[in-house]
Amino acid sequence: MPFQRVSAISCAVLAVTFVVIAFAVIWSAIRADDLARARQTKVVSSSLSAATQKIAHDQLSVVVWDDAVQNLKHSFDPQWVSKNLGRWMNDYFKHDRTYLLNARDEIVYADVDNAEYSAGEAWISPSVAKLVKMLRQKIADGALDAYERDAAELPVASDKMFEGARPSIVSVAPIIGESDAYAQTRGSEFLMVSVRYLDGSFASDLAEQYQLKDAHFETDVAHREELAFPVKTDGGETLGYFHWQPELPGKSIVKGFMPGFVIGIGLVGIATLLLLFKLRAAGDQLAESETQAKRLTYHDRLTALPNRTFLDQHLQSLLTSASRGDENVVLISLDVDRFKLVNDTLGYAAGDELILQLSQRLLSVMPPQSFVARIGSDEFAVVLPQFSDGDVETLCGSILTVVAGPMVLNGSPVVVGVSMGVAIAAQSDRDHHELSRKADIALNDAQASGRNQFKIFTESMSDALQKRRSLEVDLREAIENGRELEVVYQPIYSAGGVAVDGFEALLRWYHPRLGSVSPLTFICIAEECGLIHQLGKWVLRQACTAAAEWNDKTIAVNVSPRQLAEPDFVASVVDILKQAAIDPRRLEIEITESTLLDATGHTDRTLQALRQIGVKIALDDFGTGYSSLSYIMRHTVDRVKIDRSFVQQIGQSTRANAVILAIVGMARGSGISVTAEGVETSAQQELLRLAGADHLQGFLLSKPISRSDATALLSGTSSAVAAA
Repeated sequence: MPFQRVSAISCAVLAVTFVVIAFAVIWSAIRADDLARARQTKVVSSSLSAATQKIAHDQLSVVVWDDAVQNLKHSFDPQWVSKNLGRWMNDYFKHDRTYLLNARDEIVYADVDNAEYSAGEAWISPSVAKLVKMLRQKIADGALDAYERDAAELPVASDKMFEGARPSIVSVAPIIGESDAYAQTRGSEFLMVSVRYLDGSFASDLAEQYQLKDAHFETDVAHREELAFPVKTDGGETLGYFHWQPELPGKSIVKGFMPGFVIGIGLVGIATLLLLFKLRAAGDQLAESETQAKRLTYHDRLTALPNRTFLDQHLQSLLTSASRGDENVVLISLDVDRFKLVNDTLGYAAGDELILQLSQRLLSVMPPQSFVARIGSDEFAVVLPQFSDGDVETLCGSILTVVAGPMVLNGSPVVVGVSMGVAIAAQSDRDHHELSRKADIALNDAQASGRNQFKIFTESMSDALQKRRSLEVDLREAIENGRELEVVYQPIYSAGGVAVDGFEALLRWYHPRLGSVSPLTFICIAEECGLIHQLGKWVLRQACTAAAEWNDKTIAVNVSPRQLAEPDFVASVVDILKQAAIDPRRLEIEITESTLLDATGHTDRTLQALRQIGVKIALDDFGTGYSSLSYIMRHTVDRVKIDRSFVQQIGQSTRANAVILAIVGMARGSGISVTAEGVETSAQQELLRLAGADHLQGFLLSKPISRSDATALLSGTSSAVAAA
């Protein structure tokens, strides 16, 4: 039969594989077993700690609910209570017992071990009664008042104990309303008591989730072949121990040296068990498929956060409810800065890991009742009900802070930021599309203002967005006609500040109506709307054509990561050099350190191809990004340019002096030239010369000048260019 043939083949393959691997790794068997024991013990410890918090979190789905107060306290509805409080906690969260207590701590309903009881038919143990008393005291001390002021979480009382002779996690929570209409006198609240047995489905779930063999609870310590973890109350009393058969890879390896027939029997038995397990798992998957499909409709696959569909429904529901009262509804749209660069340089797997880490950081600073959704590849949204402007600004500040810390992706520290747009619903904003539009406009304003910040929507932003779109149209026309764009050239001097060794090409845009437009503005627009490739080629062609008049002087041109990503970039450089008839060794391509973070290897190949034809590579703004000697050694750059932020601190900060000396020393040791940017004083010039810098540029020596002035400077007929 096919099943038998598959089993036989599997056994043979497993046997051969086992023997080969055993001889290779037997020396590490004992170490592997120790690590396995430590890992499994840590898993059990963490799951027990999380379970105590989870049972209280489960209760939050029903205890803060107007309907619960209405149908339990105001007008007791046994069917509603059974369906929405009793059976719900059992079916959905696997709680083994649920007690509902009135203000006198008398049981009005109980669901115990899948059996339902009315008032007077069940009772709670003295240990549970202590937790009830503890919660009542917390409420009397003002814990609920603090919760309603958003100054604290909902008060609960929980602990591990024996309940009905079974070890359990017990949590007690008050049942309160969501709105003021269901406010209650302190001390009159009904309570929910939830119990989950540690020796029931919890143990089996733990075993299945973490692949712990024969996981079970006992009051005694472990047997010789088992591991055990003590289960203790908050007071330190030991209730018993979780036992399980540890998965010991080292031991399994050693057993591979047993006689062949024992190996064969064992492998056949394991294969049979695995097949049976898969058949049973297939049945379980069929039963869960419908529930899983519904969940995937409303949740993001990667982060498990609500998706855009869920967000739209939730936001519209809040807006509809708010229209009947005075509540505020706040929508925050978030976009991850530099996310595409991470994907392009480190790969999509690193991008997914970044999104996971960022979503966890967002959740860590969210207040109660907030709603966080992932609505795009690098887009998130936060919905906040009943929030003031000051609270929103505080939360946005917390988000910027928590995201600012570096994330380790593929072994590399990566720093990103988030841009946020905030829209606070006005009385007229009762449609989620309109509120989303305003949040997106504010987000665009935050991105246009430099990113890594938040903006709150104002009507003036709509006008600003229209102006930015108009500027994009004007830039397209400027690139096509070329009349408004000009390349200027800043001289690069030898360290003594006497001889001009080359120029750096800088792009300027003189708008006929707006005047001079900052490169920070229009370069950003060019990159966002896909014009950077066309614009970059135009600048490179202008610079090489000008350099043809300057004999042996070098010409430096800045290139963005997106230009380097073009498949035909090297070919276009070669073509431009041929048309300008200049030696490729006179062209210097300037890149930033972030450009080197390319896990695909495309940047490496492009830079190597450029260097093979003679083009030199300079690392611009060195020291401000992902500076590393390994990058320099791996990419074999020809020059590093010390960022102006270090140069400007010369004479003001001993640390800046030390950094400059270190950069020069490192570069010199690697055979790399050094240029310092932003030289504005004679003291800066002298220190850089003494430090060993090869070249200098800055306003002290010369401002950026036109092509004709550059030619005049080289011929000695210009005297107004260099600074006095």
